[in-house]
Amino acid sequence: MTPTPTLGSLTPASAMVGMVGFYDFRLVTLSILISLLAAYGTLELAERITAARGQSWVWWVIGGATASGLGTWSMHYTGMLAFSLPVPILYYWPTVLLSFLPAVASTAVALFLVNSWNIRWPSA
Repeated sequence: MTPTPTLGSLTPASAMVGMVGFYDFRLVTLSILISLLAAYGTLELAERITAARGQSWVWWVIGGATASGLGTWSMHYTGMLAFSLPVPILYYWPTVLLSFLPAVASTAVALFLVNSWNIRWPSA
């Protein structure tokens, strides 16, 4: 019986070697710190949003969404920069900047929903 060729047997040995990447743990740590600071800032702004009324409420939501979105966006791109491969990695700047909008929009929706629900802690 003749052996059946498989994809692996038809691939040259040099193509079967994977790329080895590594993390710069200083940038990973920075990414975690950015995430923690953004979460803290968002929680602080969420308190202000809860207390605000009228037009100031809208501005607090916009500010909170922008701050949280910027923190999420920065944390992700810092984490991506922490990973290095033996090939050049390039980012298309218009796409990088455009990716900021979903972070802000999703946070704005979350802040709106959390503040529109009348959530109260039960009294003990």
